[in-house]
Amino acid sequence: MNIRSVGPETTPRRCGEFADRLQDAIDRLAAAGMSVPSASRLPSAVRALSRVAKTDAFPTADQKRTELLDAIRDAAEWPLISMVYKDALLGTVKEDMRRAIKGKLGSRTGPSLQLQAQLFFGAILRQDGKPIAAPVNQGLPDFIISDGNLAHGVEVKAPFARSGLSRAVSKARTQLKRPSGGGMLVIDASALIESDLAALEVNPPNYATLESTVNNSFDELVGAVRMLVPTPGPWRRHQGIVVTVFVARAHAWIPTLAGPRPASVIAAVAERYFRASGSLTYLRATMLRDRIGTGLKATWPNVDLNW
Repeated sequence: MNIRSVGPETTPRRCGEFADRLQDAIDRLAAAGMSVPSASRLPSAVRALSRVAKTDAFPTADQKRTELLDAIRDAAEWPLISMVYKDALLGTVKEDMRRAIKGKLGSRTGPSLQLQAQLFFGAILRQDGKPIAAPVNQGLPDFIISDGNLAHGVEVKAPFARSGLSRAVSKARTQLKRPSGGGMLVIDASALIESDLAALEVNPPNYATLESTVNNSFDELVGAVRMLVPTPGPWRRHQGIVVTVFVARAHAWIPTLAGPRPASVIAAVAERYFRASGSLTYLRATMLRDRIGTGLKATWPNVDLNW
């Protein structure tokens, strides 16, 4: 069940490296014909990161700290998004990317972050070099993976609150049963985990507490979604979800002896719902789980992937 990886300690100097990386991503998008206005979220993130590097100090105001965490996230994700999609800015992908770039730095809700999650996990799936398709018809999942004569859907959901899980699962089940009867639901749990990590700022400076909080949050999420998906058992046509992968790449302020610093955590859990070994559904679920696992490992080589 696990990826558990706490990233290296973020320093003001490393924020300068993040700013350069994000600016390179913006330049790639611009070279591919994507407009990135200077007042939009990504250039704002570059400026926030550069400011920290220049002053060699982290901000103290709550809003500025929230904005810096968002900037760190963008610097971790947009380089991969810009590299993977730079030759495929057509149709719905181009429109999705244009909308994902919008939004205000420091805002934790809105369609831009949901679209960014969709684009990011699509980029992760393409890390193995195999093709994926982005359907243009509404009502279908975000991506389609072909495997022989079968088409498998992949739907990405990024709820901002636990109350949104039920709707996300219900909608994904309908979307995933349409291509060939079943597929993978990816739940980007970053926003849910970050709300739990925010409480760590009042706890002792202990990275083990960070990982323990993520473990507990994931256990709760897996249990909640398991109750929303039909009971595991024999394959039934049009079941929809055959495997769910929960992923969080969360950033939070935690206390250290030198004062509050940003910390990052990557975590993932896979849950298959049909466990009859050797069945078509079991093989489908395993293939989809392992495919995103390969992409996660390629994206974060130092993580311990064991599922």
